Amino acid sequence: AHDIMVKRLSYICEEENVKYEDGALEVVIETSEGDLRRAITTLQSAARLRSGENIKRQDVYEITGVIPEKWLDELFIVCATDSYEKLSDFLNSMMIEGYSASQIMNQIHDRIISHDRLADLQKAAIFERLAICDHRLLEGGDEFLQVLDLCCTIMKQLCHST
Repeated sequence: AHDIMVKRLSYICEEENVKYEDGALEVVIETSEGDLRRAITTLQSAARLRSGENIKRQDVYEITGVIPEKWLDELFIVCATDSYEKLSDFLNSMMIEGYSASQIMNQIHDRIISHDRLADLQKAAIFERLAICDHRLLEGGDEFLQVLDLCCTIMKQLCHST
């Protein structure tokens, strides 16, 4: 299905004279979660934004609000350092970039599911905290504090759990 979507989006770009850099279509597919209609809409938005210039991967992330993988990679690296100060500073910089707590938490959820260093019980502890933090967000809780709470739980599970 992925290859079919790439071919279809490439065809649309060719027919519409839309230029894109390597990897941009993969990001369109990734952020649209395999939904071709959403992918086409994202592609249209990116083409309008770039108006004749190459569509870049970063453009797609900005349009969709999805956090680039490099941020999440770094977040998990920071969590594994067992340093509250580093974690707090890193999350501050993430929030300054404009990423919402709910988007951060959604993407953390997806990462935890496929994380191979965490046992099922560790994942369960993280998901329990995720549910609590998500509820607090819905009740109007501070975004930074909820993400920090969740990431402290991830840190604990990565560094102090046996």
